[in-house]
Amino acid sequence: MAKSEINLLQELSIKRGFMPIYNFSEKNINYQKQFICNVACAKLITHGTGNSKKKAKHNAARNMLSLLATNHKIPLSVVTSPIVTNISQNPEKVCNTSSSVPFRKEDNSNKQFTVGCNYIGMLQEFCQQRQIPTKDIQYDLIYDEGLPHEKTFTVKVSLGSLCERGTGQCKKSAKQEAAKKMLLHLNPNIIANKNTDTHINVYDRETLENNIRELGTKISECVNINKNTLSVEKLSENAKSIYLKSKTNIIDQQINPLTLKDSHMLFEKNYSNNITYRMKQKMQIILDKYPREDPHLIHEIRQDIEQVLKVKIQQVIAYSKSQNYLICLRLLSNPCITQFGIGENRMVAERRAMYNLMRAILIFIN
Repeated sequence: MAKSEINLLQELSIKRGFMPIYNFSEKNINYQKQFICNVACAKLITHGTGNSKKKAKHNAARNMLSLLATNHKIPLSVVTSPIVTNISQNPEKVCNTSSSVPFRKEDNSNKQFTVGCNYIGMLQEFCQQRQIPTKDIQYDLIYDEGLPHEKTFTVKVSLGSLCERGTGQCKKSAKQEAAKKMLLHLNPNIIANKNTDTHINVYDRETLENNIRELGTKISECVNINKNTLSVEKLSENAKSIYLKSKTNIIDQQINPLTLKDSHMLFEKNYSNNITYRMKQKMQIILDKYPREDPHLIHEIRQDIEQVLKVKIQQVIAYSKSQNYLICLRLLSNPCITQFGIGENRMVAERRAMYNLMRAILIFIN
């Protein structure tokens, strides 16, 4: 039995990791109702028309197959098969619409479909990063309605006490819509960031390769020039400083670290997943007890911060004349955090600087 254009498009799309999304509208031409079916697939958009929704959907699927073949998304042999070529095609109905042209909306929805993203996978990844078991994500089909050839499905996604619903022309698209709403509920910025990652990575690959080559050359020059005069420890410090400087200069294109707001966002993005809830509690307990906290506990949390964030805390005596000490503690993170402490002796100044550093870290990640 020959496959219909709709089934063929569905099968080919699933094999290649994308999903066709259909969307209906209608208009009257000479007192006759004309149905328009818009279909989006693999970041391409086209449509089909007919005197029924079923006919319009078939024409839209057929036109999408031709468009996918033209853009080398599927083999040309699929389009030249009897299923497609036996039906006359109207080239005016096939169009490749850029992302700046809005996608037609359903009559019963005011939401615009977004294609090209696997929101189900993004939700699982989001939970894994925050150590939430993915088995806690539950999808349930609530109901389906409509005629057999034009059903609308509603799927509910649950994560703990949170629930969101999504609708679509098939169970898969409804599930994707539900996952998207859950992501927006958990973190509104995650979808926008995901859409820009692809464009940034293309640029970052070339930039990273150049930085690695340049970094290797600088370290090599450093070793060759100083190998007869400097100790192994000094050479290691020089190489480390070059590496840290190179790493700090690679700035996220979406975040400007020169502004206070974006510095908070950059620090949270880079380190919030590394700092556990238990460690946050430990820092908060020290802050609450200050200045009656245990000095050994402050030394311990300082080591924990360096180990967990994989960065060093640099200490500088900024001022030691007269009776007071001024200590500077600098967390060599991206972005760097610098805090000062002043006291009648070195130990008190160090404790106050560490207190200010812990308070800054908690502010940045909350």
